[in-house]
Amino acid sequence: MTALAARARGLTARLDDATAPPADLLAVLGRWDEHDELRVITLDEDRRALRAIVRGLAAGIPAERRAVAAGRLRHAAGAPTLAELARRLGDHPLAPALASAAEGPLDLLAIEAALARAYGERVRPADPAARAYARQLIDGQNAGAALALSARGRALSPARMFVPGGERLAEATFVEAARAPLDETRVRLAAAFAGTPLAAAVMSSEPAAVERATRAWMRDTQRRHRRLAPHGLAPALYFALRWSEHAEAWRREAAQRALGGAR
Repeated sequence: MTALAARARGLTARLDDATAPPADLLAVLGRWDEHDELRVITLDEDRRALRAIVRGLAAGIPAERRAVAAGRLRHAAGAPTLAELARRLGDHPLAPALASAAEGPLDLLAIEAALARAYGERVRPADPAARAYARQLIDGQNAGAALALSARGRALSPARMFVPGGERLAEATFVEAARAPLDETRVRLAAAFAGTPLAAAVMSSEPAAVERATRAWMRDTQRRHRRLAPHGLAPALYFALRWSEHAEAWRREAAQRALGGAR
């Protein structure tokens, strides 16, 4: 994997000097298809894209706007229903999660848990850095779900929302936290994630705090793996996470410019 690691390090360095939005991540990673364990990244990008599409569908956002965040799944973004979205995905590994969810009412929390569960079932990397990437991603999903369940009360069963395969949050802790009052939930989660960015994020009422903290935790972990195993997958995983940070910064800047123009 030496050539892959070297190319990833070079691309990461170029991100810091970028004067334009970064290219599509999956278009770049498509050149590295021979490395099957990079599926931890590509399937994660698809999971996030499907999450954005489903949120847009629930909010009644027009199809052309849903396609903006859909990445390589743009062909499916215009689906008018969850069932049609699953159909358009064809044999995509995350399609069954949406097909099952389409049988009931559209519940974003349940759908996002189903997507994360499908991701965890299909990603079983041997590389230590890739394992950490997947496990921390699942931890972040579970932390957000526990907070949402606590805020919603007993509308959903916590055990059904738990995604196995995380690094820090055990199922029993998740269930207890999800059933507790919100302030207690935050304290329990902060204890479970002590020493990580999630410990502070779960105490915040800002909607995107847990997501951002999860990505920061994953990035910092891959930075350490990159130093300890420079010829493994960590340089590519670190590049992917840095790419996401840059892309998100560009999206925020574009949105701010659009709002300024509207005034």
